[in-house]
Amino acid sequence: MRNVLVLTVITLIISLSYSDLSFARCEPNGPDMFVCNAFPPNPDPVGVQQNGNNNGVKVDVMPNGNIDTNNMIAIDLGNGANHVNVKSASVTGQDRAITTGDGPDEIILHSAKVEGEGSTLFFNDGDDNIEIKDSMVTTTVGGVTISVGSGSDTAVISSSTVSTGPNISRAFTGGLGREDLTIMDSVITNSSTDVTVSLGADDDKVFVTRSTITNVSNNFPLGGAAGDDELTIGTGAVIPGGIDCDLEIDNVPRGFDTLIFAMEVPRSQIASFTQQIENAPTPDGSVTINGIFYLYRNCDQIVADLRAPEGRPIPTLSEWGLIAMAGVLGIIAVVAIRRKKAVV
Repeated sequence: MRNVLVLTVITLIISLSYSDLSFARCEPNGPDMFVCNAFPPNPDPVGVQQNGNNNGVKVDVMPNGNIDTNNMIAIDLGNGANHVNVKSASVTGQDRAITTGDGPDEIILHSAKVEGEGSTLFFNDGDDNIEIKDSMVTTTVGGVTISVGSGSDTAVISSSTVSTGPNISRAFTGGLGREDLTIMDSVITNSSTDVTVSLGADDDKVFVTRSTITNVSNNFPLGGAAGDDELTIGTGAVIPGGIDCDLEIDNVPRGFDTLIFAMEVPRSQIASFTQQIENAPTPDGSVTINGIFYLYRNCDQIVADLRAPEGRPIPTLSEWGLIAMAGVLGIIAVVAIRRKKAVV
C-alpha cells in the first residue's frame, strides 16, 4: 500500500511538471522580459499575453521557438517601449500576430515567418521602428498586413515578402505621422484590388529599389496621401500599374508631392533620360527608364537624380606610397647592377 501511495505521488508530480512545462515555453525571464524557446509543445498555443500591462515588454523569440494561437493574438503587448525580436521562427496569430500599444515600439524580424488573419503587425500610436529582413509576413484573410499608427515611424523591408489575403487588404499603410519606409530586394503583393503600399496624412518618405510592388489589378499599387510626400524610385524598382502620389484627391487639399527617379542608368544615356524626366508632364504622366515603364498621377514635381553604375575603383598610391615604391625599385636596380658586374 505504501509503495502504491509513493508511486501515485511521483506520477502526480511528473504529470503536474509536464503540464506546467507544456504551457510555459514563452515564459518570463526577468522583469517585463519573455523568452520563447524551442521546448515542447512546439508551436506554443499561448504566446505572450501582456495587453493589460502598461509597461515596456521585451520578447525574444528564439530560433524554432514557434508560436501558433488559434483564438488570440500571438504576441499582445500594452503601452510602453516594447521590443520584439523574432529570429528563425514562425509566429501565427488569430486575427493579429503581433500588436503593440502606445509607445516607441521596436519589432525586428530576421528569417522569420509571421502570419495573421487581419492586421498581422499592428502598431498603435508612437514612434515605432520596424526591421524585416529575409522574412515572410502575410495576411490570410483581409485587413492590413503591416499597420502603423500616429507617430514618426521607420520601417526597413529587405530581402523579404509581404503579402495580403484576397479580401480588401493593404500590405503596408501609414498613420497620422511622418513615415520613413525603405523597400529593397523584396516583393510586396496584394491579392485584392486595393492599394498595396499607402502612406498616411503627413510628410512621408518612401524609397524603393530592386523590388516589385503589385496588386491583383495592377492599378496604382503604390500611393501617397495628404502631406508633402517624397517617393524615390531606385534601380530595379518595378511597380506595374503606376504610382499615385496623392490618393486623397476628392475635394481635399493636396500636399506638394515629389517623385524622384534615382536609379543607375548607362552613362551614355544619363542626358537623354534626364531630359525625358524634366520634360515629363505633371501632375500626371509616364516615363520609361532602363526598359521599365513608370506611370504616375497627382505628382506635383518630377525630379531626375540619375547616376551611372559605379565601376571598380582603380588602385592608386599616395605620395608616401610612390616614394616607397621608388625606393624599392632603386634597391632592385642596385642589386641587379652589382650582380651583372660580378658576372663580368
